[in-house]
Amino acid sequence: MALVVHHHHLRPYLATATALFLALTIAPLAAGDPLGQLCGTSGNYTRNSTYQANIQRLAATLPRNTSASPTLFATDTVGAVPDIVYALALCRGDANAYACGDCVATAFQDAQQLCAYNKDATVFYDPCLLRYSNQNFLADTNSDGRETALILMNTQNVTAPFKVFDAVVAVLLNATATYAAANSSKRFGTGVEAFQSFDSNNLRIYGVAQCTPDMSPADCRSCLSGIIQTGTKYFSGKQGGRVLVLRCNYRYEQYSFFTTTPLLQLPEPTVGVPAHALAPAPAVVNGTPLTTGRGRKMNAAGISAGITCVVVLMLILSVFFFIRFRLRINVKKNDHPLKKIGRAQCTIFDLLTLEEATEHFSEKNKLGEGGFGIVYKGILSDGQEIAVKKLLGRAGSGLDQLQNEVQVLAELQHKNLVGLQGFCSHHNDTLLVYEYIKNGSLDSILFGTSLFIDLFRCISRIPLSGVMVWDHWKKGSMSQMLHRSLNEFARSQALRCIHIGLLCVQPEPDDRPDISAVVFMLTRDSIELQPPAQPAFFFGRESPSASRSDGQSSYVYDRSRFMLEQGVSVNGVTLSELYPR
Repeated sequence: MALVVHHHHLRPYLATATALFLALTIAPLAAGDPLGQLCGTSGNYTRNSTYQANIQRLAATLPRNTSASPTLFATDTVGAVPDIVYALALCRGDANAYACGDCVATAFQDAQQLCAYNKDATVFYDPCLLRYSNQNFLADTNSDGRETALILMNTQNVTAPFKVFDAVVAVLLNATATYAAANSSKRFGTGVEAFQSFDSNNLRIYGVAQCTPDMSPADCRSCLSGIIQTGTKYFSGKQGGRVLVLRCNYRYEQYSFFTTTPLLQLPEPTVGVPAHALAPAPAVVNGTPLTTGRGRKMNAAGISAGITCVVVLMLILSVFFFIRFRLRINVKKNDHPLKKIGRAQCTIFDLLTLEEATEHFSEKNKLGEGGFGIVYKGILSDGQEIAVKKLLGRAGSGLDQLQNEVQVLAELQHKNLVGLQGFCSHHNDTLLVYEYIKNGSLDSILFGTSLFIDLFRCISRIPLSGVMVWDHWKKGSMSQMLHRSLNEFARSQALRCIHIGLLCVQPEPDDRPDISAVVFMLTRDSIELQPPAQPAFFFGRESPSASRSDGQSSYVYDRSRFMLEQGVSVNGVTLSELYPR
């Protein structure tokens, strides 16, 4: 991904604008990845300050308010000057409530990292956007947010002539923008347009336009017109592009990237075949066209015949490509991960059955909540008890990754495996149905005391990535990853677990401890642990060998504190314990 900074004017009366231009590959971004962030210049706050506390208060309420709103839009203000925080969140008009709330919650977390300690932060995602600031940008929908644009481009060129394609895109975007401004309470519109190119390719272009719902129709249309004009100099002949500002955004692609049926079905425009291609050239004698009366009649007949042939040919090609397009869609549907899960002889439940079983997913039937979704207890009409996992928005897009695990659960039967009974796919919602286990969750079995339960939950909230761990290890800031509520003993145990986790992902297999060694390290206080090398999955610039300590230091975790000792030689003695069979 390349990053280039441009300066341009979105409107004649605005100051010089800053555009962040991201040239993307053809592969779409994952749902949870930020498209980009804009960090303001209105000042910084300090850690544990009142301003940070106000951000956290907004993070606890604004995601829920946004997802519960019919327009998937919410604003809020918390605190008093000088620590007052203004916030705005907007989800794409075709997002479901779960995906919307999850996206806004993630945005609060990412914004505080991407714009660390900055009082003004804006983060853009595919399903949502978020801004918070100490400046009152909510008072006037025209006063802020348009001068800074995030511009993303599909780098693939179209096969049609650029001017023809650009003209069709302009028709689609303007029609979609007009619909969003005037015909939707969400200020959201989608459209599709087809046209025939010179090489007889039947192309379809999909577009989305959106404004914040608090804008008037006129202000919304004006905002969209400005960014549509801005994008023309970047997107000429490109297969896709998008421009995002705080108050409005648009996108177009040659594939369907939204989840609902297009609200606008535009007719095929009369572009793509120039007029001179419809008629034969007149005869020329000494540079002068021969235009006798008979010739004019023959010319007119030729033009009529040519037009008829072109129209018939276009109709035939349109039918051909429409059938081919439908066949491709059917093939893709047949390859959906849920279809493959279905081959494992799972029951396909309908949504109504699961709603009745869980009393419409009542809060009293809630068993727990994890990274992929919420689990509810249910009772089917025949009395069978089930556990229903309602996948969250981002988890739904990760079914390809879950496919192998789900197939194993569906096909294997074991006393230590929860049996998968079936699934339900309804619009954007995906639900998995398991057998109900009465013995509680795994952490209550493994960790009987509340201390270990708290410790396990704390560690489970740590984002275990090679980059939310190795960076902290190198900086000596591992303790920042732990929850402040943990006592010294719990912090020591948590740091031990992280350290052992790093040892388990060493680049050399021989350097990784086996399970018996892991158990020994976990159950022995004050044992010295060797320093880990750079993880095998770390994508930084350093080589794995560059960060090895070669046994020149060791780490000790005891019940009272975390202690780092340097200059201590490590004894390579192997300790073994015998266990009865």
